[in-house]
Amino acid sequence: MTPQKMVKILEKHGTILSEECAEKTLELIYRLSNLSVGETIRQLSNEKVIRPERKKYSRKINSE
Repeated sequence: MTPQKMVKILEKHGTILSEECAEKTLELIYRLSNLSVGETIRQLSNEKVIRPERKKYSRKINSE
């Protein structure tokens, strides 16, 4: 999303924002999103996931 697009979207909802402020706001949103995703991945990697064992199938090759 560009700052210009953010300004237009917010104007439709009655909020006036400069492009400079929109740029800083988007940067903050991206940084917070990255932190959130990183934290979620760390939490998931620390959890032990119990998965059922998979049966291993092998393809038999007939040699003639």
